[in-house]
Amino acid sequence: MKRLLEKCKRIISSRYFPLILGLFAIILTIPSIHKGLAADDFFISVSRNFPVPSAPKGIFAISTNKRNLSTVLFHKYIVVTSAYKEILERGDLPWWTSENLSFSFLRPVSAFTGWLDLLLWPNSPPLMHLQNIFWYVILSLTAFIFYKKFSPTVFSAGLAALLFTIDINHLTPIVWIADRCRILVLLFGILTLIFHNVWRKKKKTSYLWIALLTFLLTLFSSEASIGVVGYLIAYALILENSNFFKKITTVLPYFLTLIIWNLIYRLLGFGIAGTSLYTDPLKDPVSFSVQFFIRTPILFIEQWFNTNSLVPPKLWGFFGPALFNLSSPSVRTVFVVTSYFAMAIVLFFLWKIVRKNKVGRFWILGMMLSLGLASLTNILNGRLLLFAGIGMFGLLAMLTENTLNQLKKKKLKFFPTFFLLVLLTIHGIISPLQLFWYSGGPNQWQQNINRFVEINNNGNLSKKIIVFVNVPSSQYLGLFYFIRRYQKKPLPKKIFMLTHGYYDITLKRIDEKTVQTKSSNKFPERARNTLFNIAYLNHDIDKVFYKLPLDLKNNDFTRGGVLIRILKKDQDGFPTVVNFIFKQRLEDAENIWYQWNWRKEKYEEFILPKVGETVEIKAPF
Repeated sequence: MKRLLEKCKRIISSRYFPLILGLFAIILTIPSIHKGLAADDFFISVSRNFPVPSAPKGIFAISTNKRNLSTVLFHKYIVVTSAYKEILERGDLPWWTSENLSFSFLRPVSAFTGWLDLLLWPNSPPLMHLQNIFWYVILSLTAFIFYKKFSPTVFSAGLAALLFTIDINHLTPIVWIADRCRILVLLFGILTLIFHNVWRKKKKTSYLWIALLTFLLTLFSSEASIGVVGYLIAYALILENSNFFKKITTVLPYFLTLIIWNLIYRLLGFGIAGTSLYTDPLKDPVSFSVQFFIRTPILFIEQWFNTNSLVPPKLWGFFGPALFNLSSPSVRTVFVVTSYFAMAIVLFFLWKIVRKNKVGRFWILGMMLSLGLASLTNILNGRLLLFAGIGMFGLLAMLTENTLNQLKKKKLKFFPTFFLLVLLTIHGIISPLQLFWYSGGPNQWQQNINRFVEINNNGNLSKKIIVFVNVPSSQYLGLFYFIRRYQKKPLPKKIFMLTHGYYDITLKRIDEKTVQTKSSNKFPERARNTLFNIAYLNHDIDKVFYKLPLDLKNNDFTRGGVLIRILKKDQDGFPTVVNFIFKQRLEDAENIWYQWNWRKEKYEEFILPKVGETVEIKAPF
């Protein structure tokens, strides 16, 4: 055993280790080149490669000229309010969508890499994935340089970089082309910390300017860049050998840069509005504080124990969402309490080892601050843990080296050693196996999405209106046109959705042209016996389209040629009883009615009831 450990230590400490690290990054991720497109990838590919009327305009204001770099840089990913009516008329968004809904992200750095994809290999998803892998290899090698700057030995630096490289939480930005921005934001974020450290060690202003430049590149890669601020604050408080005032001055240049970036962001009209998916700490500090205390321990446990690996593939089909988002409300309470307890145990073990080690305390504080900043979003998943992993793997490498030193002195203690073995099993064995498997396995996530946009009528749809009585999640409305267009399947004139499918619904035929839906907008009582269900996750994701209390200004309005009359609302202003009055008879040949069957997991043609009759549509519990 000792010989094996010594051999591993020599390999990690050798000068050839960066080459080994790069090979690990390639071998574990190269199977992803066959993943194809998924979700948001279709928005970009279809809009730029099929600039035709059948590809909806407005929902994503993306340049249809793939060579127009200036337009691409500033309109990579945006839902614009000016196209609100057009979007709703076409049915890309649910009829209750907030009237001031806007997603507008300023990401010119990551957008530039997407522009290269569509300029050089617009019809080759494998080469697009290959670019993801290229950036990931660069990130892995940069992480090794970073850890060498901070870790006490080459061995701990190499081990931290290796664990960082094989982390399953990096899977999504590796295999999802549209999520490449998270690789870039982490790369430039680490470079910022490297040059910041050199600036503070050598006291040369030129390194500060380089650090600020990489910080800007981080900010313009993705809004997730806020995570690096946690480490800059931790560096100032823990590693700076000066008084408190001087510590503060070392981070002021970054905060000034952050303020300038934010001003540019706002002045150019970028930002989010009308959604509950994100919480702005400046606009809503109370809600953010609540989210901070609920979600930080959950994200902490996700990072340390990879509990999202417990998510059954059938519930999601992709390694991503935290088990928390798939849990019932009662289970979520248990999750939070348990997570706090587990976090306390982990921090207890860590503190006993790092309390006299500045670098260890830097890792802990930076990790915790980045986790808190990651709790801005409502959906918790591995993508939020990228910056937290920097500190976590630095700590895990430090714990490993400390245990090896105790092994030499024959002073091992059972519980700390057992704790370390569990973590090394999770992150050193299970994690890389999962990374390799999910990189090369079938794209179950997209296969699930394909079911949500598949209908059994492939005839002449161009003059038809598809009416969905219920859908598993309204997020798939926006994907409907794009995926079917990319797959060269027939497209309808428009689509229309009555209601979502994760609550029980009573549908009543009022007259020849009118149908009424009733829903309590609550999970049914029998859901108490269902601990985990995709409906809980879909419910959270659908918050992207509205913010409570709902801001529908009128109780009578028209969407897609259908008069919507709201008869009753719940305490949050969300409609519970609604009449849908069509211009023509409901059975008119122009309309095709579908219902989502939760048991069969597919759409089936819906048989309209007769006037005065009702139909009960059950939620998936």
